[in-house]
Amino acid sequence: MKKRFLGILFFGVLTLFLGELTYVSAALGSGIYGAETSTTTFYAPSYYTNFEGTYAGWQGETYAHSSFTDDRGSAEAESTLGLNINLKAKALHLSGLDNGAWATAQAIQGYTYTGAASTTLSLNAILTGSLYDPDASSRVYLGADIYVYQPINFGYYYDPGTLLGELGAKLFYDEDYENSTMGLEFSDTITDGSVSDSILLALDPGQSFYVVSILHARAVGSNSWADAYNTLNLTFDDTTDLVLGATTVPIPGAIWLMGSGLLGMIALIRRRSN
Repeated sequence: MKKRFLGILFFGVLTLFLGELTYVSAALGSGIYGAETSTTTFYAPSYYTNFEGTYAGWQGETYAHSSFTDDRGSAEAESTLGLNINLKAKALHLSGLDNGAWATAQAIQGYTYTGAASTTLSLNAILTGSLYDPDASSRVYLGADIYVYQPINFGYYYDPGTLLGELGAKLFYDEDYENSTMGLEFSDTITDGSVSDSILLALDPGQSFYVVSILHARAVGSNSWADAYNTLNLTFDDTTDLVLGATTVPIPGAIWLMGSGLLGMIALIRRRSN
């Protein structure tokens, strides 16, 4: 009986130890990253339907490219990851008043600041391209959205309410949307050239963060186009102490292993005492 109890006690302690190892492994992981593109043509009388297209990339990819052309339109997109991020997208309408093309390039990249002292880095975004919208409609679009997130619980989670995958994370400055995001967009008054913005990131040694960037080019009707194949660039003013990879630290599943190990030991101790 004593040997049996000691054996089970050892198993419980081993469970705790493995739980700790699992947690440390998660904390030291390289984090989430990925390049992704999608290119489609569609029919849009008042809503988007009849999509045809291609898709490339996903988590773990550092480069993605896709293109698609049919009689309705042409679309092409490219995504490249690194210390700097480069996204390209262009869409061209070819025929049919309510036909269109849509190109999307997306990138998720994690970073960790390894400097010895606190610092402030500038993340700079510049979108260069052209837009032709002869009908001045809202159906032709060229723009990008950039978000900076904290690493805690960062990832895609399935939302049963919307049936979509959504990012679950806090923005870099918690609820401060303005200082954690950038939006670059061409319009009726900006149809050719460049638009730019920047975010200042106050970083402590060892701090990690994620940058999520999405570039859309959409053209519908009237031989319109939206072209940002030259291009969306995201750069930091100083990359000396910046390395790729963020430490994503979710509430680890190992905690449940640790809990079950403790409960098992407590139950056995009670049983033995009885």
